[in-house]
Amino acid sequence: MIGKSLQLTVLIGAAGETPTLRLSRAAIDALASVTVQSPADGRAGFQLSFETDRRKVVDELLRVFQYGLNPTVRVLLLATLGGALHVLSDGVVTQHQNAGTAAGRTTLSFTGEDLSVLMDLVDKTGVPLASANDYAQINTLLAPYAALGVAPLVVPSPFADFGDPTSPPPTQSGTDYAWISGRARRAGYVFHLIPGPAPGQNLGYWGPEVQVPVPEPALDPRQHYLEGAPAEVDEVTELLRREMAAPWGDRTPPLEVNVSSGHTWTEAK
Repeated sequence: MIGKSLQLTVLIGAAGETPTLRLSRAAIDALASVTVQSPADGRAGFQLSFETDRRKVVDELLRVFQYGLNPTVRVLLLATLGGALHVLSDGVVTQHQNAGTAAGRTTLSFTGEDLSVLMDLVDKTGVPLASANDYAQINTLLAPYAALGVAPLVVPSPFADFGDPTSPPPTQSGTDYAWISGRARRAGYVFHLIPGPAPGQNLGYWGPEVQVPVPEPALDPRQHYLEGAPAEVDEVTELLRREMAAPWGDRTPPLEVNVSSGHTWTEAK
């Protein structure tokens, strides 16, 4: 089996543009850990931790991540596995941590959240909405964020309310993110950003939570999956082996077990 190599790419840029700046090789070598969190609902997050004893590297990291300014730096985390590019995270830095160690090394941590942070900056309370219908509202509110590479992926709610056309339009309460998330909870939906499929692109998903089943391990024919006493399991296994090996015409009728009588499989045989 041929192994696949994993390559991590960190791109940095201003919050309002697609990041293109790459860290120097020395800065990448100082990268100690990368953490990405992607919840089913709400904001995704990431953290980059660096450790180095080189002042030049520390100065570079403080400069490119604009230490002390939030949220002005956008970070793209990309993984290349087997020639395929995957977008792990796309967000802005919201927190900086700078600490020294007894060995003279410096530890820098940069924590961030996805681009929905930028949807939660301006309070638009009282601004008229385009429609009373959730589908139209969410698409309209997400439209300006196309400049950040966010494309709406909105699933119509089964409880859609088109309102009274003769009534005045409804007004927004709070920020775009607060309103969109609140309408999602009202409909029993979730709202979150999905990074990708290409760098700088995101899907603004507003719809029902998608449950991804956990794959079960394949059954091993050499293992016993019957419950009971070891001797009884061995007898049933042998009986099934003989039945499967016998010609179709020679097979006995299927086993019948009367649960109410308390018979075991061996007794039913």
